[in-house]
Amino acid sequence: MLGHGFAAAGSTPCDHFYHPEERAANGGLTLIGVNTAAGAAKLIAAGYVRFTKVRIVDTRCADGLARLPTGPPPAAGLTEAAAAAAQPAPPAIVHVPVPTPVTKEQLRSQAAPPIDSVLSLPAAYPAFHTGAGNVADKVVEEFEERLVDEKRMAVYPPLRILGNKEVLAKLKAASKFKNTLSTRCTMYFAIKSKPGSITDDKLADPKLTTTLLLKEARNHAKTLMGTSGNKFDYYKASCDLYDNSSS
Repeated sequence: MLGHGFAAAGSTPCDHFYHPEERAANGGLTLIGVNTAAGAAKLIAAGYVRFTKVRIVDTRCADGLARLPTGPPPAAGLTEAAAAAAQPAPPAIVHVPVPTPVTKEQLRSQAAPPIDSVLSLPAAYPAFHTGAGNVADKVVEEFEERLVDEKRMAVYPPLRILGNKEVLAKLKAASKFKNTLSTRCTMYFAIKSKPGSITDDKLADPKLTTTLLLKEARNHAKTLMGTSGNKFDYYKASCDLYDNSSS
């Protein structure tokens, strides 16, 4: 609340006036302070209106009134110093460093995350990474160690874990992803069982093709099953080969 008595010349103005037309015209409000009766009379004659009350509104408070710049008004009976001390401390500013982008080379050396931390899978199965190694090397890496996705710059658990039907169902794996995963398991089966023309020398050949691996794997499955081999569980057979080699 602003006072109405006029102070002596040179003292702080104690009455304020505004012009209502100015407020209507531009939405702004100019306050003019005076400390003499003569000055006040001139403003009133010019159409100015005495500004009798100042309210500071804070929508966080129940009654809408508050001190600036912080929250609710002090409780009744508190001194100014006590009220200031009761105000909560401003939140600390935490500076989080921007992580350095990971290169593809660094990505390929990352350890596979635990399966419980994987929330989803890409719709399409990742292509072979661009690092060192031929087809056999990369298939073995995907099945035993990690699945590297250079397109999305992500690393997933190996296929021996991802290929589990319950895991794929939980992560809602797309058909396209599951189909390629099955193909990779078929190639791993050929690499570890070494049927037909698959020899150590062939597996070390930089020109080894996925076509040869798939062909020999399916022919071997046919021999084992005594049928076409279409119902052969390459994932389970691959897991068995991995467990036998690890024991």
